[in-house]
Amino acid sequence: MLELMASAPMQRIRGVSQQGIPNDGIKQEMPYYSRFDHCVGVMLLLKKLGAPLEEQVAGLLHDVSHTAFSHVADWVFGSVEAENYQDSIHKDYIIHSELKRILESNDLDPERIAHLETFPLLERELPMLCADRVDYALKDFHYYYDYDVNAVVNGLRSYKDEIVFDSKRPAQIFGEGYMRCQEEIWGSDRRKTEYEILAQAIKIGFDAGVITADDLLHRGDLEVTGMLEEAQNEEINKRLRALRSGLKYSRSDRGSIPLRKKYRYVDPKYFEGGKLLRLSETDANFEKMLRTERARMEERVRVDVIYD
Repeated sequence: MLELMASAPMQRIRGVSQQGIPNDGIKQEMPYYSRFDHCVGVMLLLKKLGAPLEEQVAGLLHDVSHTAFSHVADWVFGSVEAENYQDSIHKDYIIHSELKRILESNDLDPERIAHLETFPLLERELPMLCADRVDYALKDFHYYYDYDVNAVVNGLRSYKDEIVFDSKRPAQIFGEGYMRCQEEIWGSDRRKTEYEILAQAIKIGFDAGVITADDLLHRGDLEVTGMLEEAQNEEINKRLRALRSGLKYSRSDRGSIPLRKKYRYVDPKYFEGGKLLRLSETDANFEKMLRTERARMEERVRVDVIYD
């Protein structure tokens, strides 16, 4: 593990914000943790849940292919609704980096490690829990809301290759906290608008020859931000200034920016009376939260950004 952590690809993502909009250099007030922090957290969670070493290694590397600015790359290259650009390049990134040699020298198959869907505790389709989903949610519970996450962590269990809770209360804390993050942070109008404006700055940088796609893939957030700033391009700087100053925007039926983003939700399972139950089937308030947020995310919202 230490050799992988010390590798250049893993060290690069120390400089890639989990949130996509880095708080150093662009958005000062945003809580910060890196993709590296998240990857190590996923690996440790898998270890706690008794996952085999191979799955722990896959967890450590699962986000190593994220570009600078994380999921903002989906606004530049990929699908906004799917947010899967880094997944689409993950195998090639591992195979064509020093990670391949390190894995092989430790009798691990790079091809298998790169296929995340083969590891059931690491990756699961929504709305199931997985180590990836649990770790970033718990970090945001802590950084944004100062939740005491111990009750959630202590309630986690691995059962037939699924992550579940041992009782209803930690499932409620996690489910409600996750949906709060979805509404107020990940799927908020502000976050979607921020991603769009930063993506515009990146695309202008491409067109002006200031940065390339390889820069996003092989550099960190602040390196790329510095390259954009050094270009002295007013259209780029206008957008970076707007992000730094708190980004003023307004909803409008004829707004120039359609807001789209992946709908993230969970529906945790938990044990009660020896039975495995799903939270939405036993908690009417949580089921309502899911319905309300899905309806909100399906709204066709447009905004205009107000530049000073």
